[in-house]
Amino acid sequence: MENTLPHSIPHEEAILSGLLLNPECADEVFESLSPEDFYRGAHRAIFGSMLSLHRKGVPVDLVTTTAELRESKQLDKVGGAVVVAKLSDCPVPSSVGYYCETLAKLSTRRRLISAGNEIMKKASTGTDDPVEFAQKALSEAGNGHHPRRKSAVSLVAASEIKPEPVDWLWKGYIARGKMHIIAGP
Repeated sequence: MENTLPHSIPHEEAILSGLLLNPECADEVFESLSPEDFYRGAHRAIFGSMLSLHRKGVPVDLVTTTAELRESKQLDKVGGAVVVAKLSDCPVPSSVGYYCETLAKLSTRRRLISAGNEIMKKASTGTDDPVEFAQKALSEAGNGHHPRRKSAVSLVAASEIKPEPVDWLWKGYIARGKMHIIAGP
């Protein structure tokens, strides 16, 4: 059985379709995702072209996206104009934010798997400090390729964690500020 990295082609297609057919969602999508968040190479290239158009202030639509892909010599690599046109047949999500969040989470999971594999390789060779390398690899995996995305992962030594004082309602049993249900016979 082959292990496939986490991804969702329908989510990728829905986001690209949304960009082609609903220009109002462009700012939200381009602030949330980067081309590297897409699993399929063709989708990565198409999104990259759309992002390039958006940064230039050019409207993102079927014609401009196809022209940008042709100009950057990526149109044949993505499968041609027909593949780009088929994206406009995909359903447009009503909540593009949800789709972006899902794609970002899947991308983070892929990066964490990759980082885990690299950590295993480095740990078995013994050339670098494994803890330092693991912290760096996981931090990079959590941040992803998007500058606005906060790190999803941080490693902290247990000795560095300072316990918070507890305000007890009933010493040792019930902490104040927590919801408790006490039932009896």
